[in-house]
Amino acid sequence: MRPLTMSRNDQISDQMLIDDILRIANYLETDYLRFKDYKANGGKYSNTTFKSRFSTWKKAQQQAGLNVQKSNDYKRTNLIGQKFGLLTVKDEAGYSGKKKLWLCECECGNTVVVPTDRLKNGRVISCGHLRPQRATHAAKMKASHIIEGVKEDWFSDTISGNNTTGYLGVGVYQTYSGKTRYRARLVVNYKEYEKSGFKTAEDAYQARLSLEEKHLPQQILDKLYTIRSKGLIKLQDYADLHNLPIRKVRNGVYHDGFKTAVKIGSNWFLDPKDRMRERSEIVSNHSLINEVTQTYHDTRSLTKTAKLHKISVQKARKLLITSGAYSTPLIKEVNNLYQQGFLIKEIAEKVNKSEKVVSAYLPYKKGIYNEQLSQGAKNIQKSRNNHEK
Repeated sequence: MRPLTMSRNDQISDQMLIDDILRIANYLETDYLRFKDYKANGGKYSNTTFKSRFSTWKKAQQQAGLNVQKSNDYKRTNLIGQKFGLLTVKDEAGYSGKKKLWLCECECGNTVVVPTDRLKNGRVISCGHLRPQRATHAAKMKASHIIEGVKEDWFSDTISGNNTTGYLGVGVYQTYSGKTRYRARLVVNYKEYEKSGFKTAEDAYQARLSLEEKHLPQQILDKLYTIRSKGLIKLQDYADLHNLPIRKVRNGVYHDGFKTAVKIGSNWFLDPKDRMRERSEIVSNHSLINEVTQTYHDTRSLTKTAKLHKISVQKARKLLITSGAYSTPLIKEVNNLYQQGFLIKEIAEKVNKSEKVVSAYLPYKKGIYNEQLSQGAKNIQKSRNNHEK
């Protein structure tokens, strides 16, 4: 039979555990001590040892005479010297309830007292002198969408998803006698105008149009007429129709990529048949295009033009097609089909050519190569020059 031996835990007294807790607490100058802080700062004993003696770490703290709950001063955040926006924290400023306050100096010279959370989350970045500037900017943006006191955004000619009649501003209701009737409704500057009692939704919609003519400014009426007469749609609808990213469509609008774009308030509308023009079509006066075009006019030779500018014949031809200086019956046919909305694959089948040839006969769509050549392009050019020698 093996003799009984004392385990290491049996050799450690409760007082030794308490003394070690107080040692770490005094070192950290705190009356509340978490176990992970105890171990991180040189605590000798494991959590298992404390649990075997006191059942929980909390009870071990109680035996040591420490607080078992965090006080407001525990793990105090020191922000002095830190900068948040235009504010620099100079000193502590007490508490507001449980929130720590800080005295901050703004770049303009003013001082302000701010809670910790508002500094850290960016809600407060100045003493308040930026508010008039922000308010002025917001007022200008708001005023830009207001015509004769009427906000443009309210009249985007978009039918709500809750609309069951299919007509803008037209609703359906039941009379006391059980008959179905339609009403026209228009809200301008929070004031409601209504006409009811119509037997058909079409009649109610005509009443809606008459309300618009009576209560809306002429400038808004003109835009609404353009949208309705040409069948314009919103940007998201255009992107979905043509399977394009909404960001690309929006950038096209901002860079004059559409001829039919109409803006009402902050909303844009487009003709669903309007093809988005690429940047190279909008800005076709690139310096390289001009130089190649001038050289071609002088030499009347694609090969000589390409050689003088140290570019391939294919690139020279595409640049000239982009500028409109070079054309053949086949190139005209390809571009006409492309303008009609045919895909490259469809055009290739119609003209009995490969898709690669069709692409070569179309103008640049995403801009031409950068005049500052990459290292790979320089190596290829160097190899071509050595081969010619």
